[in-house]
Amino acid sequence: MGIGLEVYRLLRDGQVDEALARVRAHVAREGGAGAFYEVDRHGDSAFDLWSEIGNATLLAELETLGVPWDLRSAARWGRVVVLERLLDEAGDGVGAALAARDRRGFSALDNALACGQLEAARRLLARDPLALDDPRSHAVWAALRARAAEVLEFAFAHGARADAGPSSRTALHHECNHGRTKLVPVLLAAGADPEARDADDHDRSALHMAAQRGNMARLCGVLVAAGARLDAVDARGETALDIARRARGDGAARWLRREQAREGLLAAIRADDTAALDAILDGEAGLLDERFSRPGHVDVTPLCYAVTRARGRAARRLL
Repeated sequence: MGIGLEVYRLLRDGQVDEALARVRAHVAREGGAGAFYEVDRHGDSAFDLWSEIGNATLLAELETLGVPWDLRSAARWGRVVVLERLLDEAGDGVGAALAARDRRGFSALDNALACGQLEAARRLLARDPLALDDPRSHAVWAALRARAAEVLEFAFAHGARADAGPSSRTALHHECNHGRTKLVPVLLAAGADPEARDADDHDRSALHMAAQRGNMARLCGVLVAAGARLDAVDARGETALDIARRARGDGAARWLRREQAREGLLAAIRADDTAALDAILDGEAGLLDERFSRPGHVDVTPLCYAVTRARGRAARRLL
């Protein structure tokens, strides 16, 4: 794929005119564009590489010159007519064509999701309805690239698994590690496990990763509300609060410290432990006036919570 790689490098460097000149010269010299359809050892054709860069002017020119589409490129650009033709031409080999992956591990369907080409994704799923029902599928990771909730929801509606992926790092880990909040609720609603651990990153949970961002108090709150444990420790024995204390920005550390105190306060009330109550309120006296929502006890103060649970010593101490 010598000429294909040359053109790819020119495109990558922004030299579109020179890239086009090389392609035109090659087509004129060879009498066709067949060389651009050949794949390398990674399964990529020249056209697949070029379309990844995403220059529409070049792609239009290539079509005029007769450079053929491949399945993954057609999916990436949402060329559904071309896509259907290629699928029909594949005949008995359509299964292998749909399963073929590029150097990133992306199939044609993954490419369609990554670029938000939902109609192309529908056409591909019509040929293989179970394509997304695979615990090692890249589909959710691909959908994240589109940065659109509707693309992620489309993948889940067609069988994608929220915690699927090629390694122990889940999509939820990825989003929290980068401090991105937009798609986290979508992942959690689809069943992403807030307590899943990334074995390749010191056995950290999504909450550990959000905490290291420093100012991600809101993201920490979303995870805790979904069931992430404040006292969970990673392979180094650290909680999310331990990590947040070392991070730049103290928003997450403040939130985690106070939330941990809230949980400790309620646990002390349940245990009727006045010594633990004193220790907590010495550091967070403002918790006395806060209202808590707990199963069976909606919007109550710590004192009301203690009284309703018949914790006499705790109630007297809170008074």
